[in-house]
Amino acid sequence: MTVTELGPERQAHVGLIVESSEDSLTLKLVTPIPCGTPVQVEAISILMLGAVLRCEPVDEGFRIALELRHSLRDLQALEMFNKALVGKRTKHEILPPVHIMRE
Repeated sequence: MTVTELGPERQAHVGLIVESSEDSLTLKLVTPIPCGTPVQVEAISILMLGAVLRCEPVDEGFRIALELRHSLRDLQALEMFNKALVGKRTKHEILPPVHIMRE
């Protein structure tokens, strides 16, 4: 899982998800993120946006509590939908022509 601080520098952190619920997420990271920092969390097929509520030192890292504000699940389906909307298809996704005129 990757956590990216949103802002001019967009610093990325790699960590583990410890706990999750509908509106919060607890992570374990090697480096701290200041409280109040807006972040983007990317995990397998999900993208979440939120802000850091707490950052506490634990063991050899930091326990970060996030308040989640938005999440997008099933990113692969979303990417395929986006490609269909903008008309960009891979050679495996090309659909056969459909005739709309009667002969």
